Amino acid sequence: MGPVEINGLPAHVLLVHLTIVLIPAAAACVVLSAWWPRARRWLGVLTPLACLAALAMVPITTNAGEWLEERLGGEAPLIERHEELGKLMLWWAIALAVVGVVQWAWHRWYARGSAGARVDRQNELVGARASSGPGGDQVEFGNGAGRTSAAGRATIVGVVIGLIATAVAVGSVVHLVRVGESGSRAVWEGSYSTE
Repeated sequence: MGPVEINGLPAHVLLVHLTIVLIPAAAACVVLSAWWPRARRWLGVLTPLACLAALAMVPITTNAGEWLEERLGGEAPLIERHEELGKLMLWWAIALAVVGVVQWAWHRWYARGSAGARVDRQNELVGARASSGPGGDQVEFGNGAGRTSAAGRATIVGVVIGLIATAVAVGSVVHLVRVGESGSRAVWEGSYSTE
């Protein structure tokens, strides 16, 4: 799955840079799209595409890392720790891709549809009031809670999706930092002079 060598160098050490860029970029798109409508409109389909690209890079990078580990020889606890954390990165990338796609789809279809339904409902109520009888009787459809319940539910679902998306985005970046730190430690710890 994917390249294991690029120009005579282990592909892992090169591919990891692309993964390090894609995960935080996708996470930033998810958070911006969750809380800033203007950014959501501007980013559009870029958010789920960035999340899916990040997801695709994780197993490619992991596979190249496993290939490299087999060629390093011996048991190295720091490399094993890096490998363990690296394998967990896939789950974070899957979660990020899922929330990125779900959030985009929610705002693209359902939330937009709910806004349209709210406008139609408000127009219906205004029309009903305008056509009320000459005695000043007002005709209303349902109670106040009924008019706002669809809008309220859409808002609550949007906020819940935003909170989950933010938690997953932050968690994926934090885990990426842990993976990168363990990999750097495996490569560099004890291999250079501090003086």
